Amino acid sequence: MNEKIFESYYEADSSGKIELIRKMTVKAVKKIKAKGKFDWERFRDDLMGFLD
Repeated sequence: MNEKIFESYYEADSSGKIELIRKMTVKAVKKIKAKGKFDWERFRDDLMGFLD
């Protein structure tokens, strides 16, 4: 699985890499959110605003 992710990232152009980073960050944060208090909506809005 990790090999596919690496290959996708390696072969992607700049905008594709940014999108992959966004997806992986969101996935990681959702796992963290499940473990305790976390303002997911605020984090997502901040992240998307920062990366646009």
